[in-house]
Amino acid sequence: MGNEPSKKGKEKPAHPKIVSKGKNSSKNLRLLILHDVGSKPQMDAVDHFCDAVNAFKPPGSLVIKERDVKILELDVSSCLSGNSLTDAKQWINEWLGQSGVVLVFLLSIQDVQPFADDINLQGGKIVAFSFGKCPTSWKECVSLNVDFKAVRSPSDFEETLKELIAVVRAE
Repeated sequence: MGNEPSKKGKEKPAHPKIVSKGKNSSKNLRLLILHDVGSKPQMDAVDHFCDAVNAFKPPGSLVIKERDVKILELDVSSCLSGNSLTDAKQWINEWLGQSGVVLVFLLSIQDVQPFADDINLQGGKIVAFSFGKCPTSWKECVSLNVDFKAVRSPSDFEETLKELIAVVRAE
């Protein structure tokens, strides 16, 4: 009463908002798929792989967007020719410059060492993986035990992704 200010007129002090950039922030990935002449992967299987990575726990911690998937055909000598090689190098370097991780999926029965030498797969935040055997000449390659051609849903990758995800998170 009297000279006392009204309780309705008092404003409570605002609490500062805390923004965390801890271990739970998302890591964006690019996926480069290398395949032999005439063995282009089915897009459904590629989509299922990306969905499985995106859904890996905790969901949203790893992200592959559709625009960040590139599929390139190797020639008979396991190389990319001219413009394709230049394009691949630029695409990879641009992403690594943004502190991203590049996954290189080897869908090739050939030894792709010439391509690996061309883009230096052993350096930087580049993780190579294959479904089945990895090339023996590669020092670092994660082998996933899945028949990629038989994949029907993202759940087909659930058990086999653990090692690949661990390697990606360590980068």
